[in-house]
Amino acid sequence: MNYRKQIISVVLILVLIFLSSKIIVNAFENAAMNVIKSKKFNTFLINQIEHHIVTYAENINQYEDKKLVIKDSLKKIIKEWKPIFDEIDKELQN
Repeated sequence: MNYRKQIISVVLILVLIFLSSKIIVNAFENAAMNVIKSKKFNTFLINQIEHHIVTYAENINQYEDKKLVIKDSLKKIIKEWKPIFDEIDKELQN
């Protein structure tokens, strides 16, 4: 009997640890999602993007090697998105 109680208590403790960890992980996930969905986080991202664009624009002459990479990347983006841009242009003209 004593052996049986020990097994039951070990299983119960493991289940409680598992459930507690699931609750804690879910709480952290919810907190993270609330931060990501918040207006403050959106404003933070916009400010960071603006900061990096301005910094890059001010120092563009230092990045001669990067110009080719960016040029090639932009070509690929424009090529892939051209049908969508054309469709938007048609919608705007109507």
